[in-house]
Amino acid sequence: MDIFNSQNLFYIIAGLAVLLCLSFVWLIGWFFLKKINKRSTSTSQENCLKILDQLKSEDMVLKVAQNLRNKFSLNFIQPILYEKIKKTPFEKRYIYAQLSKELGIVQQHIQSMLESPYSEVRAKAAKTLSHIHHPDSIPYLIEVIEDKDEEFLVKQEAIHALWRFQDKPDLFLDILTSCSDHVRPFIVDILSSTGSTILATLQNRFSQSQNELHKLYYAQVLTHLKNKRFLNEFRESAINYNHPFRVHYINFLGQLQDKKLLPQLFDMMLKDPDHNVAEQAALVIGKIASESDLLELAQWVKHPDYWVRFKIIKLIKHIGALAEPYLIEALEDESDEIMYQAVLGLEKLCFIERNMKYVASADREQARRYRDIFTKLGHKGYFKPLLEMLKNGDLKVKYEICTILGNIGNVVALDTLTHLTRDKNWTLRAQAAKALGHVQDAGVIVPLIHLIRDEEETVRDCAVHSLTKIKSSVLASFFSDFDEMTRDKNYPIRVSAVQIIRSIGRKESVDTLLRLASDKIHYVRIEIARSLASFETRESIEGLIQLLQDKELKVQEEAAESLKIIYDSALDKRIKQYYLDNQDRFGDYKKNIFRTPLLKKAA
Repeated sequence: MDIFNSQNLFYIIAGLAVLLCLSFVWLIGWFFLKKINKRSTSTSQENCLKILDQLKSEDMVLKVAQNLRNKFSLNFIQPILYEKIKKTPFEKRYIYAQLSKELGIVQQHIQSMLESPYSEVRAKAAKTLSHIHHPDSIPYLIEVIEDKDEEFLVKQEAIHALWRFQDKPDLFLDILTSCSDHVRPFIVDILSSTGSTILATLQNRFSQSQNELHKLYYAQVLTHLKNKRFLNEFRESAINYNHPFRVHYINFLGQLQDKKLLPQLFDMMLKDPDHNVAEQAALVIGKIASESDLLELAQWVKHPDYWVRFKIIKLIKHIGALAEPYLIEALEDESDEIMYQAVLGLEKLCFIERNMKYVASADREQARRYRDIFTKLGHKGYFKPLLEMLKNGDLKVKYEICTILGNIGNVVALDTLTHLTRDKNWTLRAQAAKALGHVQDAGVIVPLIHLIRDEEETVRDCAVHSLTKIKSSVLASFFSDFDEMTRDKNYPIRVSAVQIIRSIGRKESVDTLLRLASDKIHYVRIEIARSLASFETRESIEGLIQLLQDKELKVQEEAAESLKIIYDSALDKRIKQYYLDNQDRFGDYKKNIFRTPLLKKAA
């Protein structure tokens, strides 16, 4: 039978034609349906955007979210909302962040903004994430905090965003054991702020964990929560010499504030071979002990064994302010090294800064005591706070500090004291002049020379007195300056110059002094008469003999007294003979000048 006869062929062609028609009709229908759906989608997008445009303030968030849920699916809303956020200025995105939170939409776009090259964008992205408050944000925020190169502003916003999740503490328990050491303190603080909410879970994790490091992290939070359930276990870990984290557990014991632990802590501080453990024990003692609890330390500070005293002084500075009396007592120790350790301890406690006001106390005994302590500290190098206080402190305090710096006599104070020599208050200038006299450095000479020309007599006297303390060999290089001052029109300055020249004691000094013997101001001549007593030469003797004829009685008396001084102290027989050869020129003062030798002869 031939299947391809004319009749069968007709049926096949007819069937194909019908199939072709149906396919064409289907394609046309599909095309129209797609076009209609597209038009519907476009209309829906427009309607969605219109609803989003109604969001003008935070008060509208709930209403807009409800309208969107009623009309559209979240999958439909999400891409439209992201596009809307992209086109919205950063300062207005917080409202959309609130809407995203209300709708429960994951904030992928905002998270990606944390990778922006602009710190302002990253900071605002972190802030926006905190408003959205979605758990998926936490890893991104932690990554920002861990980044060592991230700017402070961005990290601050990321930390603030993390804190907003404190209502979900369970999220942080796993992060606590997996995050870096840089982030962990923030996680501990967040968990600690939750109170008893997470306490049971933490206790279970601490009890069941086999990892000592993880137990340490859980213990840290439990300590912040003041939970004493594991106090004994913490104590066992602290005294166990083989425990890898015993120092941390000692710190935990301090935070739990249990005074019953003090005997064990004292024992660790004084006897433990691990210095870190002993130091941490001292820190904890400072947190929980009272003044009466530390009385037994007195016997250790005075212990006859040097090494015992050395160790205790080195450690008790970590106790804090309660250790101050013992550190001050150690300043009297016969060992310089122990004294130095006591100074380091008091410096760590900012002793000078906290007690500066007492140097000007109305209680003289108290003021003297603190001046003495500050001086001892200064001799060992702890005096910079005194220099700082001189710049901005109270007048009375500054006055006393000048005295202390003078007693210390350290060259480091030279610049600060030199600055004070120009202070508008003359009492401070005078104190600065006194203090400079104790600084053994040639740098003090110039400011002191400046003060010799001061308008206040007290300041000039202090400057002269300080200059006379300086070695004559050092002053000699400034002789020309002093010689020039003897020609100053103001006689007080000439008097001061004479006093300095006398202390220099050079041969040229006599010539300068003799030149001033005829000065018109008798105060200058009186000072010349006193000064020539320091020079055992015929020239000085001749000058004094001339001054015996001065019209002012006081000048004559001073000249006679100086002649007597030279005669009594003269070792050169030629000087003695010169006196005898010229005794008739002494006039009425002859008896006074030779009084002592004559008495000796009579005896």
